[in-house]
Amino acid sequence: MKMVSITCPNCNGKLDFDLDDTKIYCPYCGHKLMIDYEEMSKLYIEKENTKQEQEKTKRIELETNYKKKRLIFAGIVCIVAIMGFTAYLLSSQLSDKTVEQVARTQESSPKQPTHDIKAKNTVVPDMTAVPTATSTVDLTATPTPKVIEKENKMVNEIPDDFSLSITSFDGSGFSKTYTDGTYKVGSDIPAGKYGAFNTGSGTGYAILYEDSTKSNQLDGGGWSNYFCFVNIKEGQLLEVTGLALVPYEDIEAKGSENYGIFVGGDTLPVGEYYLTRIDTSKKGLYSVYSDTAESDVLEYDYYPKSAFLTVKEGQIVVLQNTNAVKAPKEPVNITTVSNEQFDSVYPENMYRIGIDIDAGTYVAYGPQKWTSSINVKPDSGATKDIDYYPLNCCEILDLKNGIVDVNDGSYLVKYDKVKSLSSDITGIYIVGENMDVGEYKIVPDISDNSHYWAIYNVNNEFSLSMENYIKGNDYITLTEGQAFVIQNATFEKQ
Repeated sequence: MKMVSITCPNCNGKLDFDLDDTKIYCPYCGHKLMIDYEEMSKLYIEKENTKQEQEKTKRIELETNYKKKRLIFAGIVCIVAIMGFTAYLLSSQLSDKTVEQVARTQESSPKQPTHDIKAKNTVVPDMTAVPTATSTVDLTATPTPKVIEKENKMVNEIPDDFSLSITSFDGSGFSKTYTDGTYKVGSDIPAGKYGAFNTGSGTGYAILYEDSTKSNQLDGGGWSNYFCFVNIKEGQLLEVTGLALVPYEDIEAKGSENYGIFVGGDTLPVGEYYLTRIDTSKKGLYSVYSDTAESDVLEYDYYPKSAFLTVKEGQIVVLQNTNAVKAPKEPVNITTVSNEQFDSVYPENMYRIGIDIDAGTYVAYGPQKWTSSINVKPDSGATKDIDYYPLNCCEILDLKNGIVDVNDGSYLVKYDKVKSLSSDITGIYIVGENMDVGEYKIVPDISDNSHYWAIYNVNNEFSLSMENYIKGNDYITLTEGQAFVIQNATFEKQ
């Protein structure tokens, strides 16, 4: 995958796109851009030629500067050698004069035992033997960056052979635990950060009050089917049900391998993971926090089959009943099933749009009332920017990229398959095709509590225009270019 940056011609926004895509959408204004790869090739060839010319000019400049420095250095060496040779000649001449003076003095003095005094041999330095600079600079070499890793820590990207399995944890094995009961912070339990492990099959609670009057409930408690964080201060009152509280420093000392609590870039490499369940009879869990505060949870998901998660530096990640490996680039979740209405649907699972599931228009059905949902987010990173679609009926979605999470018995069907069936089966009508324009009266089915209708703009990528969970009769006006969705109700032309 090769990413490039361009400017949106509609809003001048900066955006990145993958060269494998033939069209992209501006995330700021939604403008659709078609990529002309022939023109892009010309631009890249011109850019590459310019880059090579700049590199050649820079290399010639470095070589020229290096030659200049080498000549200067050789000149300095020569000057130093000449000065040394001159000093040597002057020293030899002085020595010869000294010898002659001593001889004259001895001749004028009374005769003494004489010694032959011979002049020193004069040695002329060989200038060709003066060493010159011999260091060689490789102008084409690229410096190797120094990688500093934390001792005994896993950092940076996920290794290709990475594998991690976390089964379950219940808070057992710690010397200090606080289970069901009411605690006065500072006397019954120390103030600080705690990890709260679920001790039963249901949801556990830690309710925090400002004081023993219980008149003001505070943030800082938590609830979870598996694990959460609880932060308490001096003087507060804490009620614990179905949880075992453990001081967070004790959890850190135990090690993440046993208790499934990791820090991104420290005890867990950063990057994208593919998560699957260990016990297929139960759901898996991942939750991501920006800090050890319950209010700082970025995302959590009790995924039914598999999931994708990108871990970032410094995030706190909790895993349960989960196998984690490096996410593959190829599709892994293409598993369709059939049901009473359609021969090919995408069941509850997490899918990468454009990899595991094609980009395009889908109809999302939720057979379980008030519990089914579709979540769509821009990527597999933990984020609070998630589009949430509750499904006690059906919804039309235009999926472009990112992640779509199909939950609790919901499923996706390609819109073309829905449109090919009769509208009384699917509950979706295209105004002007299988439904006339005009005013309609909506009459709910009183035998069911779930009555719903919605209107979509077909010509605007199926954007939702309006919807209503009706309790009685209702009136709407439908126009050309709309899609009408209805469940557990009938409609009458007015």
